[in-house]
Amino acid sequence: TGTNYVLPGGLPARTLYDSHNNELIAAATRHPSLQVLDWNSASHAHPEWFAGDGIHLTQAGAFGLANFIKAALDAQPAIGRCRASRALTGSPDVAGQPAALPDTPTGFVPIEPVRVLDTRDPAAGGANGKLGAGRTVAIDVASELPDDAEAAVLSVTAVDSCLPGFLTVFACGGRPPTSNVNYEVGRTTAGMVITPMTDGEVCVFASSATDVVVDVMGAFTPGGSRFHPIAPTRWVDTRGATSQSVLSPEITGTRIAPAETQVMLRGVGGVPSGATAVWLNLTVADPSAATVLSAYPGPCGTAPLSSNVNARPQRSMASSVLVGLGPDGSVCVRTFSGRSDIVIDVAGWFGPGSGGLRYRPITPERLLDTRANGGVADAADHPLAIDGVAVLNVAAVDSTALGFVTVRPCGSSLLTSLVNTTTGEDTANVIAVAGDSAGNVCAKANVASHLVVDQVGAFS
Repeated sequence: TGTNYVLPGGLPARTLYDSHNNELIAAATRHPSLQVLDWNSASHAHPEWFAGDGIHLTQAGAFGLANFIKAALDAQPAIGRCRASRALTGSPDVAGQPAALPDTPTGFVPIEPVRVLDTRDPAAGGANGKLGAGRTVAIDVASELPDDAEAAVLSVTAVDSCLPGFLTVFACGGRPPTSNVNYEVGRTTAGMVITPMTDGEVCVFASSATDVVVDVMGAFTPGGSRFHPIAPTRWVDTRGATSQSVLSPEITGTRIAPAETQVMLRGVGGVPSGATAVWLNLTVADPSAATVLSAYPGPCGTAPLSSNVNARPQRSMASSVLVGLGPDGSVCVRTFSGRSDIVIDVAGWFGPGSGGLRYRPITPERLLDTRANGGVADAADHPLAIDGVAVLNVAAVDSTALGFVTVRPCGSSLLTSLVNTTTGEDTANVIAVAGDSAGNVCAKANVASHLVVDQVGAFS
């Protein structure tokens, strides 16, 4: 826990450690994210660095090894950029009262994704470097939204983070004690956020220095489409041989990038012919290389400049997506690199019809933190009382193994995954979920993990 990089070093072959070095090289072949530091090659021309036994270092060798390790660390993108960066985006965090929230019930309006911030790109508001630790940046999103928008739907991504941390996205004013995106060093992490605004602005706080990318994906307005939740339904699983049935079994086989997968939703399963948009949970599974998924209205064509899911090699990641349906009633999912499988679950649809629900944001409230009072990570069910259909941000913290987290009405046998866990790393996602007959939902990891659950809004 707390380890940001593992960079194993080879040993000098002069001491008969060829087999050790070969094992490291073979491991790097199996795990593309593993980088072996070739100390054998770096030291080969310097016999003076070693004592007579060929193992222990002389004083010159100690300096040589230290410089070798320093050069390797400086070459890591996040560490090198963090060391070089002096300018920082954002203003120091200031305590204050949370912004007043709109009380108007709203519905969803999808828009074509547009990038409103990329701290790496001067053309996208990024002239001042990374968002600094403990700093907040205000972003004007009003010009990209309908005039009567009460809340914005964003895809928020942390890139090249200097240390593990979290982003909080909120209506500018006093910052709530909650989080939206949890990130790690060396891991690009994206998450969907629904947030109200203050005078057309949203604020993003970073707990540790990181680059930040913000794409506007939609809005909630008084005249927008109402939400119709359905029991989480698996639409696509390209892995094929799973125990769970899918509604599009014809979509199977590993995606080989660049690949586009068209998924028909309108008029299928619980999504009626009048649906205008859907709430998806989009997962990339076991990618061979770092990759990005982007979902947009079908038919497939030119993918927008935006991301919904970012994943490292051999690490499954998931994110919720609100996306409009194309004229043909489909959504397209683009895979940008490597080989990977994709899993698509549908949590609800937007459009006309009886029983539709309106959205209201709330001041973010922490419902669960299993770390409190010395709590122990576990794989138990944690019941939570909610009203209506709650919009929850769910984080898995200090997980002990690869696994997943589910959030469902208590007593339900549904095991659709929401968050994919990784040993020692924090991951998060957002869900809209209804309670059981008593108004309770249960959050559960299938491996020992701490869980943190914040409510950010509700449909009613």
